Amino acid sequence: SVDTSWIGWLTTLACYGFEPLWLSIGAWYFIYTPMTWESWLPGIPWLQYVWASFVVLCLLVYTWATVCFGLRFSNLTNRGIITYGPYRWMKHPAYVSKCLSYILIAAPFMQKDWATTALSTAFLTLLCLVYYLRAQTEEWHLMKDPAYRAYCDKS
Repeated sequence: SVDTSWIGWLTTLACYGFEPLWLSIGAWYFIYTPMTWESWLPGIPWLQYVWASFVVLCLLVYTWATVCFGLRFSNLTNRGIITYGPYRWMKHPAYVSKCLSYILIAAPFMQKDWATTALSTAFLTLLCLVYYLRAQTEEWHLMKDPAYRAYCDKS
């Protein structure tokens, strides 16, 4: 089945279709210069590695969740319910891990002036809100499927 709701289409376009918009917004929530990991955690190289390991772990979970779709991957359609891989533990591991990786990547660089930090946080929150809305629209669409309702009952 296909999700025909305007909110489903809008959130999907916000994730993929507005590339020029994201290129301009992305500069606000990933403001990297002149901060570096070394200046954020000076003299604590092991913590730099631990932090970076969590970023990599989130990206691995995101990749694993995406690969689980295989040929069934499609936006705004129900092509079967996935209940294995990271989906056996949560309903939206790709969105959760992607947003968590964005937060972990951006956190060290949000220690500049107050205004820059507030603006970066606002844009990062907006990005995560788009993925939350996307997950919600998928939930609304998939709840029409008895197999998905059974999957939700087990979670």
